[in-house]
Amino acid sequence: MAFATRVTDQLLDLDLHLYDQLGPGIQWQVVVIQTVFPGAVGIIILNFMPLSRFKFFAYLIGCTLFSIVFEWIAIRVNYLTYNNWSMWYSVGVYIIGIILLRFHLSFLRRNSICFTMKPTTKK
Repeated sequence: MAFATRVTDQLLDLDLHLYDQLGPGIQWQVVVIQTVFPGAVGIIILNFMPLSRFKFFAYLIGCTLFSIVFEWIAIRVNYLTYNNWSMWYSVGVYIIGIILLRFHLSFLRRNSICFTMKPTTKK
């Protein structure tokens, strides 16, 4: 999550100048926040993610609404400033991100040795 957030913000903020976080250019506070916050939020989102598709759809809407409210607050406290960005773009990014998290979790559960190893006993 931290890597995906840093790469995305590097492209959208610093290269394409679609928005600014605490001002133009690289801000050390933003780097710290983007390194710690996304991983923690990703774990929380995955921890409560339902398995059924219908419940997941409702959960996706709820997480997206929460994210939009959080982004709106970030705009109001001058952490985030839009240049050529719209909150509607963020809705799409959040939806895609949560769906990718779900696929990533299912991939890990299917292919991870941690979940498939059986304990061995010594004879």
